[in-house]
Amino acid sequence: MTQISIEELQDNFTHFDTDSDGTIELSEFNRLLVALDALAPGESDPIGFDAIDTDGNGRIDFKEFSDWFNNRN
Repeated sequence: MTQISIEELQDNFTHFDTDSDGTIELSEFNRLLVALDALAPGESDPIGFDAIDTDGNGRIDFKEFSDWFNNRN
């Protein structure tokens, strides 16, 4: 897994927010994680998605994503 700046993380988040609603939905999520080299081999994106979506609204906003990304092992 790689280290990236908050600006690069925001740029990636925005790029993969294909409907430009300020959130990442499950359909956008896997592509984002692959681009950030944040999926471990064999890791499943739906499980990670639910853990990152801390408010349970079915979408990940940038704060939820950056909190998770910066605190992952």
